[in-house]
Amino acid sequence: MGQDTQVSKQWQVGFSFERGLINNFDGTDTIRKSGSLRIGYNDQLKLNASTKLEARFDEGDDNRTQYLTSNHIKYQLTPDLSLLGRLNWSRTENDLTDQTDGLFKESGIGLAFRPVKWDKLNLLGKYTYLIDYRPDNQTDFTSVTKQRAAVYALEAAYDLNKYFQIVEKYAFKNGREKISGQDYTDSDTDLWIHRLNYKLLDSPAVGGTPLSLRWTIGLEYRILKQKLADDQKQGFLAEVLYKINEYLQFGGGYNFTDFDDDLINDSDYSARGPFIRLLATFTR
Repeated sequence: MGQDTQVSKQWQVGFSFERGLINNFDGTDTIRKSGSLRIGYNDQLKLNASTKLEARFDEGDDNRTQYLTSNHIKYQLTPDLSLLGRLNWSRTENDLTDQTDGLFKESGIGLAFRPVKWDKLNLLGKYTYLIDYRPDNQTDFTSVTKQRAAVYALEAAYDLNKYFQIVEKYAFKNGREKISGQDYTDSDTDLWIHRLNYKLLDSPAVGGTPLSLRWTIGLEYRILKQKLADDQKQGFLAEVLYKINEYLQFGGGYNFTDFDDDLINDSDYSARGPFIRLLATFTR
C-alpha cells in the first residue's frame, strides 16, 4: 500500500509499506517488511530533485536489515547546459551475526550540452564512482565479491541531415576487483561504440500533411578491450525503433556480441541475442 501526494506546485511526497512472504530455493521462508518515503521538488525552471529513503526487515533463518537511499538532481545552468547528479547507497546487516552482509554505493555527476537553437549536436559527459561489497557465501569462487571502480563516459550525437544521425560513445573503467579467496586485482576496461541511425517515413504525405519520421533503424559496431586479460571483443548490434508519440519509443533488435554497454555492473557475457527496448523522454 502507498500514497503519492502533490503537496504544492513544486513539492511531491509519497510513502509506501509492503509485507511479503518469500519462498527461498532451499525450502525456507522469509517474511519481509519494508517501508519507504519519497520527496521530490521541481520548480519547472532550473531545479529538479528527488530523494527516496527505504528500510527492509527480513525475518527467517537469517534475519537481515537493509537500509537504502536513492537521490537524483538536475540543475539547468543555462538553456543549453544541464548539471546532473546521482547518489545511490545501501547497507545490509545480518542481525544474528552482527556482520555487514553487503554494501553498495554509486555516486555520479554528469554534464549535458543540448543547444536549443542548434539542436543538431548533443553531448553528455559522466563520471561514476562505485563501491560494491557482496557476501562471499552468496557467490561462487569465480565471481567478483568486492569491487571499487571509477567510470568515465562521453557520448555525442550529431544529425547529419533529416534522415541520418551518427552517435559516438567512449567509456573507460578503472577498477579494483576481488574474487572470493583471492587478493585484489586492478582492471582497466575500454568501450567504444559507433552507431548510425537512419530515420524512415511511416507514410507518404497526404493532402499537404507533413511527413512523419517514426521509424528508426540503428546499426552499432562495438569494441570492448580489457587490459589485464589482454583481451578484445567486438561485433555488431542492429535495432529498429518506432516512435509512438513525442515522448515514447518502442523497438527491438539483436546483439551479435556477448557484452552490453554498461561498464558499471559486471558483465557475465550473456548479452548475445534478441532484445526489446522502451525509451521515454521527459520534458518540462
